[in-house]
Amino acid sequence: MGLHYAAQGKFMEAKTEFEKASETDSAHISIKRALKVIEDLAVEKIDKETAVHFFKGWSHAVDERWNATITEYDQAIMLNPNYAESCLGSVSLCG
Repeated sequence: MGLHYAAQGKFMEAKTEFEKASETDSAHISIKRALKVIEDLAVEKIDKETAVHFFKGWSHAVDERWNATITEYDQAIMLNPNYAESCLGSVSLCG
């Protein structure tokens, strides 16, 4: 549910859902990554548009919609090419 909220730009709701999920599985890398992206957004390391594209790409990947995934990650990278989380998402699809 957190991913769904984040892909819509509803980051406070997403953060709440990811934090709930972390209570039962605090070591899960996806939860940690999601919370890190939301934290980076809060401290203006990335902008909202980059974060939305990142989470949309991730959501498409979960649904195995690879072309849409790549399109969204490419948009995130184009908006903020130095942001490592965007790049890591794209690389994980290829590697």
